Amino acid sequence: DLASLPAEIIQHICRHLSIEDVLALSNSSSKFSECINQKAFWLRRLSNCSKGQYSCIPDKRVDWKDVCIAHEVIEGWFDDDSDSVVNKHCHHYSCYCIDALQILKPPHQHIVAVGDRGGTLSFISLKDFLFQDEPDPLYTNNQAHNGWIWSIASDNGVIATTSWDHDLRVWSIGDSGFDIIFQYSMTSAVLCSDFLEPNLVAVGTMNKELRIFDYRVPTTTSAALSNTFHTSTVLCLKSPYSITSGSLSGENLFSNSTSSLDFSDANSLTSNMGDVCLNDAPEPTTDIPPPSQNVAFYSGGKDGILAAWDLRKFDRPLAQHKFRSYPRKISLMDNEEMWVAENSRLHVFRTIPSRSTDQSPVFTHLKSHKYCSNLGAISSLEATPGCVFVTLGSRYLDAIHPTMPVRSMLKEPLRNSTSSNIYISV
Repeated sequence: DLASLPAEIIQHICRHLSIEDVLALSNSSSKFSECINQKAFWLRRLSNCSKGQYSCIPDKRVDWKDVCIAHEVIEGWFDDDSDSVVNKHCHHYSCYCIDALQILKPPHQHIVAVGDRGGTLSFISLKDFLFQDEPDPLYTNNQAHNGWIWSIASDNGVIATTSWDHDLRVWSIGDSGFDIIFQYSMTSAVLCSDFLEPNLVAVGTMNKELRIFDYRVPTTTSAALSNTFHTSTVLCLKSPYSITSGSLSGENLFSNSTSSLDFSDANSLTSNMGDVCLNDAPEPTTDIPPPSQNVAFYSGGKDGILAAWDLRKFDRPLAQHKFRSYPRKISLMDNEEMWVAENSRLHVFRTIPSRSTDQSPVFTHLKSHKYCSNLGAISSLEATPGCVFVTLGSRYLDAIHPTMPVRSMLKEPLRNSTSSNIYISV
């Protein structure tokens, strides 16, 4: 009788089982659940899988079970015998390269917004990718902008787009597509954007400006806030608000797991990773500041500066870090861990004060590692608790373990046959 075995033996047996079978066993009885759902078991399993220090922040509070599940599921996508990752082509009705792509926030999380260098904006159903060889967009506006669409940001029911035509445009999402509700023109190309709150959008421009807009006010009104702290082009920005905005239910996604789990919703696997350790007494949270710690967003410029901003003191950043070259992309894994990409180097920052010290830095540079590749510079970055996704140039995708030093889950990066194709997991 397997249930009569000591917990140590059951855990040892689970070391040789797939994550699907471990979850099925855990849900089969309270005895197995008690044996398996222990912090030490999931931490040991995650450490063996990642072959590196997890997390990059030594005393970070992590739900080891959720993270381990996400890590193993994503790693399984890229197994040699896996057919989970497929290269799909979509009719975008445009001959231009795609440079901006955003999976929308709930309740539209099954739609991806795509912007190209010709100013065309389209909505594409991720579900259509699963069932159609070359799906058509749900909606297309080939005059969304008068030039290259550089960025797309989303919040509940709205998206913001920026372009080479100097414009920020905010669109409402409805049953019939998307309608423009706000437009503001600046003095140079607008390269990056993100939502700071439900009604606030931050943008960065080629002319070194940072601007904040409340899209509820008339478009004739100037920006709510602006500065030119950066001495060169603002290349990227990211807000802590994006971590929690439109989040799905925190309910355990695998509470009814079996060996034939459906992992088709890739987004849900890496969202809402908890911060309470299994079978531990709840830790007091009074020593942990609010998620943003008064940081509304982070910006990176071609001047090599990464800056943290408080909207109440927008003339100077709360903190800054100088890179050897310049930050190209910023990604917030959660409320504590931020990844930043230079051309060929990845950095990890802690974004809240360490619980082992009374000091309260806005962010701390912890680790960096050279990402060696002859396939091009890092062009995009998405850090999740289960995996860090990196694109190189315009054609390659890599998936790396969320640890330092950098180690890929793939034998070699996936290559896009054309610049208009998209990799998805099924």
